[in-house]
Amino acid sequence: MKVAAGEKFAAMHGPAAGQIAPDLEWVTMDGERRWSADPSSCELAIYASQTYNEVFVDALADMPELRWGHSEDAGTDGRFVDSLSARGVTLTHSPGTNAPEVAEMALGFLLWSAKRLGDLRDTIEFTIDHRSLEFLGLFGRDRSRCDEGR
Repeated sequence: MKVAAGEKFAAMHGPAAGQIAPDLEWVTMDGERRWSADPSSCELAIYASQTYNEVFVDALADMPELRWGHSEDAGTDGRFVDSLSARGVTLTHSPGTNAPEVAEMALGFLLWSAKRLGDLRDTIEFTIDHRSLEFLGLFGRDRSRCDEGR
């Protein structure tokens, strides 16, 4: 079986995949978006890492033997999925393969946001409407007390 994938993906996962399926032949795309060989006879396309580009997705149309497309994305939108779905190609995905990286980025954003909350507070001008305070029963009709909380 011929597999179209990124050069780094094949280097990382190729040896283990070869133990399971020794007849795999890798046709890889490098960082400059160049193919190691003609991908037209590939039966499996792996959309991950270096293949997140239009050159790879455009090449799918010239793979008449393609039976399987795999993505590490959890989403089902985009040209990769659309082009293969339209042809009836089996699609699979492996969400969660980058979960530690996503969690680390989310935590980083959370900490950055928390650090910047004081700046946000200082830039927002708070206005207290005296009628709202009267409704809540916090102040009577003496409007001069509304400014005390600032």
